[in-house]
Amino acid sequence: MYGTIAINPVVGIEFIGNTGRNEILEIHPNPAKSATALNYSLKHNVNFGELVVRNMLGSAVYRSDLRGTTGQVIIPVEQFNNGMYFCTMIVDNKVYATKRLVVNH
Repeated sequence: MYGTIAINPVVGIEFIGNTGRNEILEIHPNPAKSATALNYSLKHNVNFGELVVRNMLGSAVYRSDLRGTTGQVIIPVEQFNNGMYFCTMIVDNKVYATKRLVVNH
């Protein structure tokens, strides 16, 4: 298993990337007030993906490219309305993962 390890001074050593499959690893903080960080992992043979954040009505409210095998996207949620959103990873025009995000200002 390959991945990325980050050293978090508060928590210790944290495994943040398993590049064996396309996936959203975590979203934190969740619920979010002003911004949230989404950690992701892409397969070795995939170098491009897209993150789409949708509201409960299905409208896209945020988009970001996913580049490289592991990474992090900072999602600015201060202009989102309070409520539930869905963060979806799309790679090669296929949906691979969806995680729920709650915004509560």
